[in-house]
Amino acid sequence: MRPAVTLDDVEFKEVLRRRRMVRRFDGRIWVVSQEGQGSSFTFELPLAESDQSRLEEMEAAGAS
Repeated sequence: MRPAVTLDDVEFKEVLRRRRMVRRFDGRIWVVSQEGQGSSFTFELPLAESDQSRLEEMEAAGAS
């Protein structure tokens, strides 16, 4: 089985660095790759409590 993504040493180190950073903030990171179409790296970070409160206030006020 061939790997879906081929990275050189610099790219690999950058992916690892970003992965550590995302995990440090209790986030998730993943990649979706299609041969001949490239790869997409996505990450999610949880909202801080203050951000969550503000988001709830905005939703209650009807803001998007």
